Amino acid sequence: MFLSNLLFGALALGLAGASVIPEAKLQAIESRQDETAAASNSASCNTPKNRTCWPGGFSVYTDSETKWPSPPPKQRTYTLVVSEKTLSPLGVPKTMLVVNGTYPGPTIYADWGDQLTITVINNLPKGGNGTSMHWHGIQQYMTNTADGVGGITECPIPPNGGSRTYQFIATQHGSTWYHSHISGQYGSGVLGMIQINGPAAVNYDVDLGFLPVADFYDDPFYVVEDIQGPPTSDGAVINGTMKDPNTGAGHYYNVTVQPNTTYRLRLINTAIDNGFVVSLDGHPFTVIAADLVPIKPYTTNWLKIMIGERYDVVFTTSAKPANYWFRATLPSPNCGSNAWTGKIFAIFNYAGVKLANPTSTSTTAVPTICGDESTLVPLTVKSVPQNQFNFTNTAADEFNTSVITGNGTTTWIVNQQAMSVSWEQPTLKYITDGNITGLDKVPSYSVIHLPVANKFYFWVIQNQFFAPHPMHLHGHDFYLLGQSNDTGALQTFTTADMGSLNFKNPTRRDSAMLPGYGWAVVAMYTDNPGAWLMHCHIATHIGLGFGVQFLERESEIPQLPNMNKISGDCKVWDNYYATDPYKQLDSGL
Repeated sequence: MFLSNLLFGALALGLAGASVIPEAKLQAIESRQDETAAASNSASCNTPKNRTCWPGGFSVYTDSETKWPSPPPKQRTYTLVVSEKTLSPLGVPKTMLVVNGTYPGPTIYADWGDQLTITVINNLPKGGNGTSMHWHGIQQYMTNTADGVGGITECPIPPNGGSRTYQFIATQHGSTWYHSHISGQYGSGVLGMIQINGPAAVNYDVDLGFLPVADFYDDPFYVVEDIQGPPTSDGAVINGTMKDPNTGAGHYYNVTVQPNTTYRLRLINTAIDNGFVVSLDGHPFTVIAADLVPIKPYTTNWLKIMIGERYDVVFTTSAKPANYWFRATLPSPNCGSNAWTGKIFAIFNYAGVKLANPTSTSTTAVPTICGDESTLVPLTVKSVPQNQFNFTNTAADEFNTSVITGNGTTTWIVNQQAMSVSWEQPTLKYITDGNITGLDKVPSYSVIHLPVANKFYFWVIQNQFFAPHPMHLHGHDFYLLGQSNDTGALQTFTTADMGSLNFKNPTRRDSAMLPGYGWAVVAMYTDNPGAWLMHCHIATHIGLGFGVQFLERESEIPQLPNMNKISGDCKVWDNYYATDPYKQLDSGL
């Protein structure tokens, strides 16, 4: 058993980041039936009347961490081109960073078990514009080099035509997204969705695909990042567009649905500062998956969705044919501040009804807690051995007492050290160079060693800052054993809280909230060698040092696929970077 006590706190002026979220593509969501049945072998299984089934003897109850369709049913090949482009998603021209010319970028489709080969071309202009591409929530089992984190798993891709090819197996199924892990770029538009088709816990007729929600800033990310304290978001976008409630410019996103049809909808929060709650007037959601984990279905009118989180929901169009508001709003000031709160909408339009602004109303009160959904029970039962979790109220044995403080507008500190990596010397290059000792001599890399295979490691994470933090773990789902309630008062985890922890089939996910003034207790199982980042997904928080990395089973990392390519890729980066007058300004993450 390894137990680490992470203490998170912040000074009064600690940043809650913000950035530019541009948007485009003013078009309605189309039915994804063709892509949902992408593999020909799906025809006899996973039909509208039998969604729990998947070809090859798999089902929604299959543990996707240990079993998936193999060999890969299909090879999926994509090319993503990152560039600058002027778009007018709110009716006002704006220079954005985009993928394949659009915001959001193109959706990547695959079936469960497929092999994905994705080439990323960086056509941004020279001048500090290296990039990387991270596949959020994809566990990258035995493919750590494809995780796409500059300074940890790779040197960045140089601008002006540089490229890199990522290859990995879709061992999970569900809804997720990709984004640049140079956070200022994802805050400026370098992101898109990933749909991995698989079984589901509830039957449905049509897959509507994604409906991403994000905050929006008029200024470029680098300007927002330098503001003293968290700025108010200038607005928000739903699938890359929104109607300005003040000027009338732009358009609401609209979705046309057929009456008496059951739909699947994939919801994602791609913001860089705001947490949202969402609802569809007159149409309760049945929640069937959280992140990439199928869960026991439950029904709700409002769904809390924090930064980086994904929920798959099912709803039925059994209401009177009309236009209905899809609503997104901020539940409390602790989820950030947005100038358009209460005015963030999309329209769901019943076929045959003229598209118009709805007159529908919300039937229930908006939740007021900035936190996670509390009823997430995984369908695949997996428990954590309680006898391996030994906690006392002292920092003894293998405790690793850590403090995070917000220091004005400069850093977030973990383990008395703001995390900062070098794009020229990523963690995996230290390993290929046989220089782990040298890595340990660079405190800013914030390395925590997890050397033992197939073992549970535990963390008690304490937050002394009033605002919650959306935490994201690469390479794994963590087991969320417990979280404190949001009371507004400082709560410290003690042995008296042990009874509140759930070791029997706890929530599993890759993104979850660390409550403000509160705590979270998580476990991680070391079954995937690599260098894995855990960080706050508020873009400026990780940009200013709010993260650690786990070096898992480091003796096995040199044998992972494509480790031999790291030095060559870094030489290409070094040749470019030596001539670039614009150097790394933040953590590099």
